[in-house]
Amino acid sequence: MRPILVVTLGALLMAGCSSSNTMPHTALPVQNGAGSTASGASPSGPMSAVRGPDAAKLGGGAAGGRHTLGLSASPWPLTAVPWPLTAVPWPLTAVPWQGSAPPATAPACNDNGHGAHCKADVNENAPVQSNPNTPASSIAGVQPGLLQWLYNLPSKGGAGQTVALVVAYDDPAAEADLAVYRQSFGLPPCTSANGCFSKIAGNGSGTLPSPDYGWATEASLDLDAVSATCPQCKLMLVEAASGQIPDLAQSVDTAVASGANEVSNSYGVAEASDNVAYDSHYNHPGVAITAAAGDIGYGVQFPASSEYVTAVGGTSIQQIGNNSVQEVAWPLSGSGCSQYIAKPSYQTDNLCKMRTVNDVAVVADPADGLAVYDSSLNGPGSGGWAVIGGTSMGAPIVAAMYALAATGAAGNAASLYNTYRGHNQPLLDVTAGSDGTCAVAGLCTSAPGYDGPTGVGVPWGVGAFAPGQTHGPGGPGGPNN
Repeated sequence: MRPILVVTLGALLMAGCSSSNTMPHTALPVQNGAGSTASGASPSGPMSAVRGPDAAKLGGGAAGGRHTLGLSASPWPLTAVPWPLTAVPWPLTAVPWQGSAPPATAPACNDNGHGAHCKADVNENAPVQSNPNTPASSIAGVQPGLLQWLYNLPSKGGAGQTVALVVAYDDPAAEADLAVYRQSFGLPPCTSANGCFSKIAGNGSGTLPSPDYGWATEASLDLDAVSATCPQCKLMLVEAASGQIPDLAQSVDTAVASGANEVSNSYGVAEASDNVAYDSHYNHPGVAITAAAGDIGYGVQFPASSEYVTAVGGTSIQQIGNNSVQEVAWPLSGSGCSQYIAKPSYQTDNLCKMRTVNDVAVVADPADGLAVYDSSLNGPGSGGWAVIGGTSMGAPIVAAMYALAATGAAGNAASLYNTYRGHNQPLLDVTAGSDGTCAVAGLCTSAPGYDGPTGVGVPWGVGAFAPGQTHGPGGPGGPNN
């Protein structure tokens, strides 16, 4: 199996990475390929998603640059101490799970075919570590410092922002598990007592729903992902009465009415007329709404297909040479063309006449999954530290990035595309990988420019999520490549 990452520099990871510690980079021209037409492209278009000092000698230009490169199928394992420790929160050591195939995974939850599925995938090749006091240096999975380095996130920000996480059913141990996670990585406490954490019923009744320990794993992933990305953000866990879209959509309304600035939705159901009828519940101007694209490969799910959300696709992390990594489309990420939602004005690709999914992407491959603490992973009191991925990991990460960039009202998909059209450096192009087969290659295969699996690319910093971006020709309806 592909190895799981174990971050060994616990203290450095807990501190995160400030912009002063990022590697230099160079912008490269946009090339037209299987993605959308390069109409209006700037000569200094989005950088490709390669990070690290070897990028230069592999063709990336200046030292530490990024470039487009085809990768071999099995680029692992990562070597230890790949570059100076003052620059990035490394080294990483590989835990050598047997074999070379992707890890076996299991969905954390479902509604027995009668509702939305959460998009959390547990890496079953990573043994669960039951001890909540496991040292950070021994915890498998991506930890906060590595995530902050990977996306060049600020070490501070998000204060005053409340990120809501919509799940189904109750997680009785949510606050206690969150405390273990944050203490383990040196993050400030986030509790109901200090006003940082809250848990509310999605129907606004004040009575929490019954527990479900599969969805509780989703809740743990969401809370830990936001904590890793935006340690100063407040957290609101919103628990729907069931995994049915009507209850989940109502919970989005409740979250916004309760003061959320960003709302993450790590669930989905195959797009159909009955669930798309709830599209308006995701329309909250001034509030950033994110949705997971899905974890079963090419195909469209709701609410990711809503024009009111930022649809988050998934990537895998791959190594280049000894010292650099890049992201490629995760083979199980959802993407495609909506059958019901009209193309919004901010989206002008030529891949699809209707709404194209996705808008942006971040890491989702369970092989590169987040270190998550969930005390009820295998039932009450029988969990621990696990490695969990899926686009459920991406939706809360991107919601937290919106929070880091917010100045009052949060940004949205329209402002994200305006940044992309302006070819600013907050976005890195993903140019390799596929999530299936389709009639229009760009809907299922990543290539230079906009594509379905990874949208406008992966973030580099949080500038792409700032509100009110008006860069590039044509405003919201201008060319987006």
